[in-house]
Amino acid sequence: MMEKTPLTMTPEPAGKERNYQRIAIPLSIIVREILEIGVPENIITDWKIFGRAVYIIDHELDEIINTYERKDFQKKLEDFLGGKEENFSNEDVQKAMLEIRRLSNNLEPDQRIFLTNSLLRVLRITEEMKLEENPKKLVILNRLEGQAFAKSFLAFLPYEFRQNDRYKKLLHSLTRLGRVANSLDSFLDMPTDYSNRKIRISPLFVNRILFVSAILSDSFEFFKNTNLPPDLIKQLWSNLKANKRDSKNNEL
Repeated sequence: MMEKTPLTMTPEPAGKERNYQRIAIPLSIIVREILEIGVPENIITDWKIFGRAVYIIDHELDEIINTYERKDFQKKLEDFLGGKEENFSNEDVQKAMLEIRRLSNNLEPDQRIFLTNSLLRVLRITEEMKLEENPKKLVILNRLEGQAFAKSFLAFLPYEFRQNDRYKKLLHSLTRLGRVANSLDSFLDMPTDYSNRKIRISPLFVNRILFVSAILSDSFEFFKNTNLPPDLIKQLWSNLKANKRDSKNNEL
């Protein structure tokens, strides 16, 4: 394995950037409860670095309103993930992409491919969401984006985790959790995203309620599948509320 020497990015992330890092804690709890294996601290650290790097890239992509400029930037991201050398004008984006490459290089070949494909899928769905004009299709794309991002974290788990008899249950649970988290974010952000021209669908009640329906449906499936004890549900809920509070108080 390559020696892990993280690059230094801007310290003390705030708001949504910190939320992407916080994903690591509830994720480790879910893995432990389902697989009955504790997640090593170095993997949790990698999850935090990965989450922050993805946030920086996603935020930069989100701020590009012009479709052609955004597609050019997305093409550079895809080329970089495919192994090509690219230079990004934003220093934080450059460091974030190098972090993802470093993390990817520490993985087994199959897991490296899985991680790259997951990120490429997220990028392509994100672009579809920005251009979508059908509210119901937007919710579907939103859930797919959330599950693809959540599943990308599985690339960091060692072989023995993936061979566990309960691994498919974990995969199903993370799919639902990713959907819930993304739907909740989009429900809360929809008015701002629309006013900033990041999406084309207006935040009318009939449109936002579609996200609520998705949240309830996927939440039910998540808790039914994981069968978490009440104290852990409370812990996960507290973490989620902290994330939403930070997002509101530290709006980018």
